[in-house]
Amino acid sequence: DCIRDVAGCLVGSEMCIRDRAVLMQYFGLDGEPARSLEEIARDLGLTRERARMIKDRALVRLRLGETGKILESFR
Repeated sequence: DCIRDVAGCLVGSEMCIRDRAVLMQYFGLDGEPARSLEEIARDLGLTRERARMIKDRALVRLRLGETGKILESFR
């Protein structure tokens, strides 16, 4: 998918490794099926709540950063 490729590149460009890992797995941007927060948390050694907080924070950062401006064109 074009959007998956663009989103994958953008996510990778301005995020820390853990934030990127959570978003890529949560939305299935790594080519695998989307995963639940519980699955992601288990793999990363986090609580489900901590994984949710990381996901939410990363999404806010994407929306407010340069990436948000680029992704806005896909609406």
